[in-house]
Amino acid sequence: MLDRPKVGLDQVKTAEKGLIWALMHDPASGAAAVAELERDDLIGLATQPILEQARALQDWPADALPHTLLERLSSMEARLVEDIGRQTHAPGPPHDCVKAIKRMRYTRERAAVQREIDRLQEDGAATHESEIVALWDRKKTLLQLIAES
Repeated sequence: MLDRPKVGLDQVKTAEKGLIWALMHDPASGAAAVAELERDDLIGLATQPILEQARALQDWPADALPHTLLERLSSMEARLVEDIGRQTHAPGPPHDCVKAIKRMRYTRERAAVQREIDRLQEDGAATHESEIVALWDRKKTLLQLIAES
């Protein structure tokens, strides 16, 4: 197994905590919410390996999910999940957590598109006009997705 950097509870966003809490306390709801996430939604999240493992367990019975998830995590990841699970109330509703995580992804993608637009414009907008137009269209789509999430 690859060495993963240590993740502290303070590095985990509220939306991540909400999904993990739901996986431990309301596994059916948590699993349904995690199923709404795409692999790209998880990129850069402190809990990416945990949520990827939860996505991989979609076919497991809900009542077995918390225990099975903990078994499949590294000891450090399992401790983080247990710490989040010890909280007395949900950090947020699972569906809202999914929306927040998707919004973070769209915001990251929008920033990357803007950087590429800037680079192409510096390189000579006239020679990259069709690429810039396509990127602007993508940026508009991402802005719409951000507004809807």
